[in-house]
Amino acid sequence: MWLVDASGRVLGKDDGSWQGLAGVTGPSALLTPGVFLERESYGWGLRVLSTLGPLSRKKLTEVSVQDSEAALILDDGCRVLMGKERNDPENLSSLLESILEELAKGGRIAERIDLRYEKPAVKEQFVSTPKR
Repeated sequence: MWLVDASGRVLGKDDGSWQGLAGVTGPSALLTPGVFLERESYGWGLRVLSTLGPLSRKKLTEVSVQDSEAALILDDGCRVLMGKERNDPENLSSLLESILEELAKGGRIAERIDLRYEKPAVKEQFVSTPKR
């Protein structure tokens, strides 16, 4: 897992000591600090990353790019499926932000949020309450 800046420049491997940055995983490549990620392999994930709202960005721990699809991993373990590259990453990011805000209002956590299709799907985590 690599840490990158907003321009796609590799900062270094994620060793857990960098706070406030998200890691990027994707196609195997020879990467070293200072080089830029290939736009054809990582571009969609970087575009999504650059459009995230404040809540999404705060919760983000990883951007994963595999087979031209992007997924986000949030700090609570939720996997957000962004799908293949589209022309509207801002709309997807805005939709994600509103879903996360709604979940937070209700004190709920999602296991998976799927934004690949016209209608988003949210699978919430089941949290058992202690019996009295």
